[in-house]
Parts: sequence; C-alpha cells; structure tokens
Amino acid sequence: PVLNPAEILIRDPEIRVIFCLIEAVRNTPSFLAACNAAREAGKPVVAIKMGGSEGAREAALAHTGALAGTLEAFDAVAGEAGVIRAEGTDHAIDVIEFLVHTPAPPPLPGMGVLVYSGGVRGLALEAGTRYGVDIPKFSPETAKRIGGIFGDGTPVTNPLDATGFLTRDREVLLDLVAAMMADEGIGMVLLQEDLPPTEGLNDANRRRAQRVIHAMEGIEERFLGQAAKPLALISATSYDLTEYARTARRRFPHIPVLGEPARVFRAIRSVLDYHARAQLPPPGEGGGHGGADTATGPVARRLWEMAANDADGPIPVSETLSKALLAEYGIRTPDEELTGSADETVAAARRIGYPVVLKGVAAQLTHKSDAGAVALGLADDDAVRRAYDGIIANVAAYDPEISLDGVLAARAVVGGLELVIGINRDPEMGPVVMFGMGGVWLELFKDVAFAPPGLDTARAERMIADTRAAALIAGYRGRPAHDHAAIVDALLAAGRIARDLGDVIVSLDINPFSVLGDGEGGFALDALVVLRGGGG
Repeated sequence: PVLNPAEILIRDPEIRVIFCLIEAVRNTPSFLAACNAAREAGKPVVAIKMGGSEGAREAALAHTGALAGTLEAFDAVAGEAGVIRAEGTDHAIDVIEFLVHTPAPPPLPGMGVLVYSGGVRGLALEAGTRYGVDIPKFSPETAKRIGGIFGDGTPVTNPLDATGFLTRDREVLLDLVAAMMADEGIGMVLLQEDLPPTEGLNDANRRRAQRVIHAMEGIEERFLGQAAKPLALISATSYDLTEYARTARRRFPHIPVLGEPARVFRAIRSVLDYHARAQLPPPGEGGGHGGADTATGPVARRLWEMAANDADGPIPVSETLSKALLAEYGIRTPDEELTGSADETVAAARRIGYPVVLKGVAAQLTHKSDAGAVALGLADDDAVRRAYDGIIANVAAYDPEISLDGVLAARAVVGGLELVIGINRDPEMGPVVMFGMGGVWLELFKDVAFAPPGLDTARAERMIADTRAAALIAGYRGRPAHDHAAIVDALLAAGRIARDLGDVIVSLDINPFSVLGDGEGGFALDALVVLRGGGG
C-alpha cells in the first residue's frame, strides 16, 4: 500500500522526533490520528503553531470564547495526542536536541545542577522557578558525600557551584556527578561545560576543548547509554551550532548539548509535561464531535434542534434554558423561579427564602450587568419590588428591542469562591473545556486552563492544579478550603456536554460557578450557551 508522509516518518527507524511548522490544521481527525500513532511509536511531535494573535481569535459573545484562542485549544487537544508546541525555533531546537540525545526521560522531575560559575547558578535558580522545574535540596547522604570531596567549609547546595573543582581534575567531576546521580530526589543532572566554537582559535580554546572532550568521554562511559538518569550539558550563553559542536555531539550521542539556563529549563518543562501527559489514562470516549443521537436528554435534544433549524448564527440561549442544560448534566443551580410581574416575583422570593437575587432573562441579554439587569442581596418584599421595576426600566433604556422572557428570582449564594467553567469551540481543534478564576477576576487575570472534551478525573485535577485558583480552593493563608470534589464533578459534566454537543455549541459560559466550603457543593450562578446556526 502507498504510505502517506506521516506514516513514512512514523515507520522509519532512523527518525526519533518529528517536527512540524503548522499554519493551519485543515483535517483535525487525520492530524490527531497521525500524532497519536507517532506517540505510540515512541516519537514525540514538536510543532510550531501559528495563529495565536488577537487577530486570529473569533469574535465571541461569551467570556469563554473571547479567552480561548487557537493556541490554547491546540495545546489542550493536540497536547493530548503527543504534540509538544514550541514557542519558536530556538525552543523547538532545544526540545528536539533534548529528545534526540536523551536515552530515557528523567525518572523524577528534580534537577541536580553542577556549575563552575556563580552567575550560572543564579540564572539556573531563576529559570527553574520561572518554568516550574524543581531544583531540590540534596539528601543528607549526598551532601555528606559532596562535602567529603570538597573538604570542610565549602557550602553544599543545589545548584552546586564547584568553581575550582570542575576544571582541575576529571575524576573529581565524575565523582560529583556520581554523587548527584545517586541522590533519590534527583532525576537528571545538568552540567555546565562550555563547548568552544572551534579547537583552533588559540591555545586556551584548545585546552578547553580537550578538557570538555575528556569530561564527556568519562561521563558517556561511566553513566550514560544504559543509565536510568540522563545528563545534559548547559552553558553560560547560547550560540550557533558550530562544526566543532556537531562533531562532539556525534561522538557523544547520549549527551544533549543545550544553551543558557532560561532556554534549558523551558525545554525541560516541555519534555516533563509531555511525559506527564503520556502517563494519564486514555481520555473518555468521544472527541467533541457528537451527533444528535448523543444528545440523549430532552434539553440537549432541544438545543440540537434549535441549532439545526436556525439558518443564522450564533444563537444565544436564555439563562433559564442554559441552566436547564447544566441541570440535565448534573451541575447544580440555586433554587430559582422565572416570574412575570412584581407580585409573582415577591411570591417566588418568599418561597425561595431571603436574601434573593433578581436577573432579567432574554436570549439577547448576553451581558446582564451592562444592561442594569441584575440586583443582588435583596432582603425583603419592598426591595424585590423596587428591583423588579428597576430591571424592567433599565433593560428598556439599554435596548428597546430586547423583549424579556421574565425576571429570574434566585436564592443568593453567599460566601463562595467565584470560578469560571466553560466550553469554547475552536475552528481547528473543536471544543475545549476551560476552568479558572471567575467573576470580576476572569478578564483581569485570565488565570485559566484548558482540556479536551470527555475529560476524566485525572485531567480535571490537572486543570485545577494548573491555575492559581488552586491555592484559593485549598484554603489560602489559613482560610477554609472549598469543595474540591464539587469542582471536579462540574468539570466532568462540562466535558460530557462538550462531547455530546460539540458540533453545535459555540461556547458555554458558567460565570460565576460559586463553590462553597468543603462538602457544601458548588452552584452555577449564571450560564450562557451560544449555539451555531444552520445545524453547524
């Protein structure tokens, strides 16, 4: 049979990494299938993806759609298929160098860093913090072993500044590397050794070249090739790949030669994330391309029919119908009633119990606060009547063309942490699920994470951990923790909606999703579904 280019690359035993420069993904299922096949063959795909500018984003009615650009969607969906997105050519080169020359991934995320420059030591610490790569303290046994090599009075820290030791004796260098390799908290060693651009510039360069080659020979022979922990060379600067460096790399195939710490730790972060994703269980069935038969609930089927029967789009869905979809998938909403008069609203407020919130409801009213269609913290009948009349007047002044379905009276949920949960349909990757800080903080901080449809518990947990909101959820600075399990359940429900209705939903915005104390649950206080018209 005739093989396509992807199959040729995947089957070629000489190819270890596949690189792509992507302007647009036009056949997403085929692209993802090829990426998954490459990952199964043990060949990471490194890609530079265009399309991350503001001009590449679709205009959106919901916050979720405005915040989810093509790069975030690409990372969420293609990342699941084994793609490492590089931010540019330098990043791509560093990741490829690491993957091609490292025989096995780091068994642990901790880096042991051995340098002969205090400046490189400081740069490594800063880069490790910036990219979230752990540089742990050495174990007491390792510190004692290194101290024995250095002698009394020399501070033993990680990164280890071994000025005066690395350049003196290769055996000392190998002993220091051995001590780090034996540390149970270290998964990889980074060693500062600057490859000169050429052997022949002057005597100093020749001596340095000979020293580096001598060190690399000892490292390759003693530690690498079959060792469980990899080692890479790092430098004080980044420079072009010279003929001398190419020769050295051919002689020592198990030692990646990288540049300055910022680039090194960015590449390591990308590789660690790649291997972490590979450890996750397979995602849930479905990729967000469901058909009408997957929309089994009555509300889901109704939305599918609305999209199919309306030739124009996008189609905003009212808050009450949007929340009905959420309830159908198990996402809780406050006790609430849709009313048509001030008297009905007062009666509903009494049944629900004060305090209550009032909101005007109409499919065209996508941003209620801008229209003055929200009243909070209403504690009695008189306050409800005044708020009802005010909402009617405000909406009429805001846009006389908007015809309200009614006014929603809802139980006020107080004391919760405001989060956002959403779905956005990317034009290339399809639907993605979003999570982050909600309420007024959403657009200010844009603290959000993304995942593909049909996500499982492990991916939901990862989404939470990838945001700064995770610290608030756990209980920041002695404050009580919030209901983590309720957030996971809501994310799983959003993933099922994205899986079942991915072809017709442009976006789903649950903002805020208010999560209460541990064990007390969470509530969708507001919701907006936007559908595609004309059946998608």
